[in-house]
Amino acid sequence: MDYSQFRHWSPKEIKQIDKFEQDFVHFKPKGLYFAIGNEWVRHCKDTGFAPNTYRFEYKLSPQFKPTKIFKLTKDNELDFLKRYGIDREDEQLFTRIRWNKVSQEYNGIHITDELVHSKETNNGLLWRAFDVETLVLWSTDAILERVET
Repeated sequence: MDYSQFRHWSPKEIKQIDKFEQDFVHFKPKGLYFAIGNEWVRHCKDTGFAPNTYRFEYKLSPQFKPTKIFKLTKDNELDFLKRYGIDREDEQLFTRIRWNKVSQEYNGIHITDELVHSKETNNGLLWRAFDVETLVLWSTDAILERVET
């Protein structure tokens, strides 16, 4: 997969990237979040969520090797949830993910657009929390280059 179009937007300049430890169960993992192009900034402006906050744009450098990135799609979502999800006892919905377990096997996850915007997935509410197609990296292998605007 080519991740050259993915961008990380930050309210402050990034000096150093530390490894993100996945030491909890949650609906979102800790990590460095990327979206395609300016989709995240556009989403923030459209929804009024911290508009004009994300001033620094970063891209993955050509040296970045996307090894062990789990690409989550409609086709593999149910298997992923069965392996890493925690369901609520009162409903058969997966509401949280064991990201610590995911991070033992992968360096990041790619939540595809088809999951973020679908109402037909096994747990659409979980994936819609990502707002836009998202790449999350928790490994320090993410080599960033600042995009000058």
